[in-house]
Amino acid sequence: MSNPTSEEPGVNTREITLTIHREGVTVERGPTADNDTEQNGEDEQNSSCSSCDSPNESEIEELVRNLNQEHGSFSWVTLGIRTGFHFACYPTQMTQILMQSGYEPFPPRRSVTLLGRPCLLLPSAVQYLKYIYEVDGIQGCFRGTFPRLMHQMLYTHIYHAGRRILGRRYIRSVVAKARLRDAEERQLGNQGALSRRQSQNDDSETSESSSPGFWDHFREVFHDLSAKLATIVVTYPIHVVVIRSIAKFVGREYLIRPNVLGEIKAIYSDFGILGFYRGIIPKMLGETCQTLIVGALAFFVSNQAPGIEVRSLLNLSFSVLVSAWTYQFNVVSTTMAVNGSCLMVGQPPIHPIRYDNWVHCWRDLSKRNILTRGSSIMCRYYTGPTRLVNGMKEPIDVTFGPNYLGGRLPEIFKR
Repeated sequence: MSNPTSEEPGVNTREITLTIHREGVTVERGPTADNDTEQNGEDEQNSSCSSCDSPNESEIEELVRNLNQEHGSFSWVTLGIRTGFHFACYPTQMTQILMQSGYEPFPPRRSVTLLGRPCLLLPSAVQYLKYIYEVDGIQGCFRGTFPRLMHQMLYTHIYHAGRRILGRRYIRSVVAKARLRDAEERQLGNQGALSRRQSQNDDSETSESSSPGFWDHFREVFHDLSAKLATIVVTYPIHVVVIRSIAKFVGREYLIRPNVLGEIKAIYSDFGILGFYRGIIPKMLGETCQTLIVGALAFFVSNQAPGIEVRSLLNLSFSVLVSAWTYQFNVVSTTMAVNGSCLMVGQPPIHPIRYDNWVHCWRDLSKRNILTRGSSIMCRYYTGPTRLVNGMKEPIDVTFGPNYLGGRLPEIFKR
């Protein structure tokens, strides 16, 4: 799809056109007519340049939309749909954050795997959510919804705004380079310019055949990663508020601090201003690894999968697969957000160690083999440290509870 911009000062727009290809914006140069090449007068060059105008904002925005079409564009309708989706899935996200923080209300029970091997089975996400409902009702299943939805809306808006800013800068740089090349060609003369264009076309054809779209794809991945990291830095304090609002279920601290402002004051009281950024480094590292790996996989299949819809579907599939590997970064980030705080979930015995930094947290969780806790939704097998008692494995060095049902198991967990 091509979309010519308006004429640039010093650029012969009869020869230069901005074109949206599969992977980005390139500059096309078409041949000029013979009668144009014969007219080398100074007056004609000045008159053609004086009639050129800079591209207006509407044309630049159109190019930016075409450039970012694989990543979607911001619209209030899309934002509303995503917000509704996150609201509907919030109870599941709440249980996963509690699992990541280390809270298990019930000890595992003995069971067998699909292959018949003995194992220790933890409550599934549905059983976990059933327990929250029996303790706090429907309100407890949606505690922390307001900051979570606010975080989602800000994340979406800031991410697309960053993509637009980077897209504008890239398009203007392409136009500036085309203007500079055109000025050099006028100095060399038309004959030299024609031979130079021919050599440039031959070089571009050779480079495209050897490495199609590599630098354009690299630029897309870099823009995507830059927008995501900037968005995480801006919205991460709200993410910490969401985690701690959910974690208040463990010690019933929501009875003391029922609103968001109370939790903001508690974060500042615990760690100061840096408390709003506890765990941000593993969060950014996980996002960086996922974006780069997905970008590399998408590049290798981009030539065999033409079409924006197919590539978007493949990127989504790759993101789901790679997120399983980068999930450990999310566990460390969530753990650091609550560790050492005034919340019960951040104190012994649930968190027996106060971590100095996220590397210390990673090593301890990895040593105890609980770095992937909460990764499974249905079949949750206990993978922590165990010991043999009468030939059966029993968990050790892991605290279960508190159980606010008086030690009684929910009926759904007995099945």
